[in-house]
Amino acid sequence: MVHFDVAAGDVFCWPADMGWIAGTLVLGCALLRGATLVCYDGAPDYPSWARMSQLVERHRVTHFGSAPTLIRGLANNEQVALEGDVSSVRLLITAGEGIDPEHFCWFQRTFGRGTQPLINYTGGTEVSGALLSSVVVRPIPPSGFNTISPGVDVDVVDASGKPLTGAVGELVIRQPFVGMTQSFWQDPERYLDTYWHTIPGLWVHGDLALRRQDGTFFMMGRSDDTLKVAGKRLGPAEVEEVVLELPEVAEAAAIGVNDKDKGQRLVVFVVGSPGAAGDADAVSSLVTRHVDKRLGRPFRPGAVHVVGQLPKTRSSKIMRRVIRSVYCNTPPGDLSSLDNPASLDEIRAVSGAGPQA
Repeated sequence: MVHFDVAAGDVFCWPADMGWIAGTLVLGCALLRGATLVCYDGAPDYPSWARMSQLVERHRVTHFGSAPTLIRGLANNEQVALEGDVSSVRLLITAGEGIDPEHFCWFQRTFGRGTQPLINYTGGTEVSGALLSSVVVRPIPPSGFNTISPGVDVDVVDASGKPLTGAVGELVIRQPFVGMTQSFWQDPERYLDTYWHTIPGLWVHGDLALRRQDGTFFMMGRSDDTLKVAGKRLGPAEVEEVVLELPEVAEAAAIGVNDKDKGQRLVVFVVGSPGAAGDADAVSSLVTRHVDKRLGRPFRPGAVHVVGQLPKTRSSKIMRRVIRSVYCNTPPGDLSSLDNPASLDEIRAVSGAGPQA
């Protein structure tokens, strides 16, 4: 509520799965403040990519939220996606995973008409809301966050728990706060192992973050997705932002796989933009050259695979853990949140593992 400024008379629409924090957050935020909540059934691109803007027009939505994956889809179908009138929108929200500056600015420029603020929001179901977000009274950096959520003692630290500024580190919480998960149902030890034992005395969220000198923050991807190539460490978001600079690419996922010489080598999966010129080999070569140029030779991808879709959760988060496991032919673990199982067959095919029986 602090970040979204929702009040009676507002109309709130944020397409989100009810099994994710955004689903219950939007429900509670809108109704507790006396606002109208807009719900809909079906896919956001059916019967066309105009559905979201037309939903905004029909209900005169004032607060509109979207996952970065949906924003990229809208941007890749801009002409159709903007058929509806979005002039009622006063505030935009994005959450769920990292968003690159290009698509952050696109969303604010189109659905926000270049005048309405876009709030980036990150937290989790296990903390019942935000850890980092933005407020409209301070400058909002594209794809970043301009404040820590009130009442939360957030820090960015190295492996020993020492605070970091200007370098990528673990996002942690130094003290308990209202809303934090107390345990896992009938499994307190797994809860402690997951959050408290990585860096003793600190609650480790599992995300990489960067804090700048001016106090702004940027999310750099999940820490278990960290890439360590030739002794250099970076988050997958850093690679994916570079890849998404190419107009030929609609979506991207970067993973690290074991390499006897470098420790890990970079493998990138991309979904081509609709109508993009060139075949898969041409797109792969283009991505390789672009990453080499932007990040340097050590991060030149060992492989780039063009696929039709990436594995995602129902809330549109790209499942890098699953991509890495399937590509390396290891058990992918829990797939209960996977929304598009057919995407795994393409990854198995390019890995040489073959389709699953």
